[in-house]
Amino acid sequence: MTFKYRRMNNKTTSDKSRLDLSTHFPNIALVAISLFLTLLIVLHFIEPEYEPSKHLISEYELGHFGWLMSMAFFFLGVGVFTMVLCTWPFIKTKGSITGRWIFLIITVALFGAAIFYPYSIPNMASTIHTFCGVIVIFTFPIAATLSYKGLINNQTWAEYRKSVSVATWLVWVGFIVFFGSLIIFHPETSENKAGLVVGWQNRFMMFTYSYWILVVGYRAKAIKNKN
Repeated sequence: MTFKYRRMNNKTTSDKSRLDLSTHFPNIALVAISLFLTLLIVLHFIEPEYEPSKHLISEYELGHFGWLMSMAFFFLGVGVFTMVLCTWPFIKTKGSITGRWIFLIITVALFGAAIFYPYSIPNMASTIHTFCGVIVIFTFPIAATLSYKGLINNQTWAEYRKSVSVATWLVWVGFIVFFGSLIIFHPETSENKAGLVVGWQNRFMMFTYSYWILVVGYRAKAIKNKN
């Protein structure tokens, strides 16, 4: 009887530990995204040589404080990953499960962007960084939309339909603004990059992506607190 009681007690403790950990996921996501945005803002002041209108945020990795941009990408990856974990129990539909796996791929891509720098001279590192960037930019709106549809179909998330819907629409606005600017302002030759003024659009897009995670993380935290 004593042995059985200890086993049951250990199981209860283990379940409680997992529950406690799950309640921290939304907080980790919110803190990680906040750190990403904070570091990005700081880099605008400590690396003024990178004109925001003409340089993508990843180019900060090439500056004197490049490690801060690497940390920012790392925090963004952590934010995406923990967002996936805190919404895991609510993702039931096939589409939303697909969105979940896309977000996990995005997490790996963000870690890759943190490790490999976008050197101006083409090499293996810059190629990997570009590939990771393409994954994040082009698949995030798809993953957000699929996940949104799965979440709003869950009764627990019904009251948060409007806020998550607005955040999802903003993601698409951010993507279209950036991608549209690439088409409109793309220089005629690779040597003439002075006309590639898409820096602010890139920052706006990344803010909308971050905002989506903040909204979902905040709502997931509210649901955890209710339970």
